[in-house]
Amino acid sequence: MSVLNPICLTQSSDLIIQVVEYDNTIARPADQPPVILRQQCYAVDRDILRESSEHFNTILDPKGKFQEATMNPVVLKDDNVTAMEIWFRVLHQQKNKDSHGVSISIVRQLVSAADKYFFDIRSLYEWFEDWYTQWETHNRRSHIKITMLCEMLYPTWRLNHAEGFAFITETLAYYDIGHITEARPDDDNLHLHLPSRIIQQLNAAKGRLRNVLHQRLFEVTKKLFEANCSCKEKTLFGYEKALYDIHVWPLESEASRNSIRTILDRLGNFKYEAASGSCVNCTRDYNSIVKGASIYTAGYFDGLCLDCLDKSKPKTKDEDTFYWEHDHFGGKYDTGCRIDHGQPTWYFSFMGRKEDRDRFLRIVRQAKRDLSFLE
Repeated sequence: MSVLNPICLTQSSDLIIQVVEYDNTIARPADQPPVILRQQCYAVDRDILRESSEHFNTILDPKGKFQEATMNPVVLKDDNVTAMEIWFRVLHQQKNKDSHGVSISIVRQLVSAADKYFFDIRSLYEWFEDWYTQWETHNRRSHIKITMLCEMLYPTWRLNHAEGFAFITETLAYYDIGHITEARPDDDNLHLHLPSRIIQQLNAAKGRLRNVLHQRLFEVTKKLFEANCSCKEKTLFGYEKALYDIHVWPLESEASRNSIRTILDRLGNFKYEAASGSCVNCTRDYNSIVKGASIYTAGYFDGLCLDCLDKSKPKTKDEDTFYWEHDHFGGKYDTGCRIDHGQPTWYFSFMGRKEDRDRFLRIVRQAKRDLSFLE
């Protein structure tokens, strides 16, 4: 294999790395060599590479048993050329703004390369921060497809982008229809997945939005059922008919076919007043009730918090207690977090065992009852 003209990444370069990318979309018999899609050489610093990767430290060790220690170039097979170039530039502290326009698929290839060669994934955080800023600028919330958001779940989680992960999980909870799942780009055959617990909690948060809205919208109907007046049936019918006319009632079936965001938008068209001559109990400001329910639901969930996810992983008893102590006596739920959020985000970001969660909640509730008694 001939050596291509290398891209020099440092003046102290003393090693050529040749990256060979295969075309894995082409079917071939097992006894035939893979088809080379492209290849590129890079002039790198051997010591930097060894310091940045346990894999390269081992194979380039002059006292080791691997032949790569005396080879030049060292050939890396079946790697993505673009992803490896970004990694080499990051490791040699060479910024390349053009790389911030690469696809989500390449970002996933970067993570895959980190796993393969034992690069410290934290080295990529700064680069990903810039990449995400450009991605978000080009893909405003109103224009982002749900599939693209699902593709971004893993990269923002793995590359520790708290704002991005919160934005994506919040948007999916409000805008997705049905069960939220991960997705990967069409040209991606990598097996990179979020922990199943995260998807479980995200869908639980999405379901909670529907329940919160239902509770707020139909609390007034319970009061009408309990009333003793003769006008309650007409008032109740009128209220639910007004919701039916804007395709919000019945909420269970409408929410199964539409996103929560769509339901909230429809509530903006709600108009209803009780018939003239109705009693005081029936003459309520139904428009304000519905508007309040919509506003409350729209601001209920701030997305999942990476810091809360990390703090609530099964650890020691004291660390678990620290997580749950945020709920004691009206504590601040985003203490030590990189994003601002409320109780629902804190609650659904819990990654520990359900038994631990339930145990701590019982402690918290008892503590609040004791405090109320003392008052």
